[in-house]
Amino acid sequence: MHEMNALSDQVRQIAYDIHLYHAHGHLEKVYENALAHRLGKAGVEVKQQCPIHVHDAGLTRNHVKSFNHKERKGRSTKYAKDKALCSL
Repeated sequence: MHEMNALSDQVRQIAYDIHLYHAHGHLEKVYENALAHRLGKAGVEVKQQCPIHVHDAGLTRNHVKSFNHKERKGRSTKYAKDKALCSL
């Protein structure tokens, strides 16, 4: 139990540090990649976008969380920076 609490504290602190560094307004993928990168540097094994089993009303399906952000003409500079950070 102590190990789980220590890991939770570490993840929470790293997530907060990322929030302070990047602030708000980026795509979710930016924060996801930053968290995975920093946790990896801290020695924590990280897997992103893993399939999960969804159970709902007697139905079980495999589900992969994915987002498809469509290209937009005239997108903001912040969106363009997010797109670049997503490819890290």
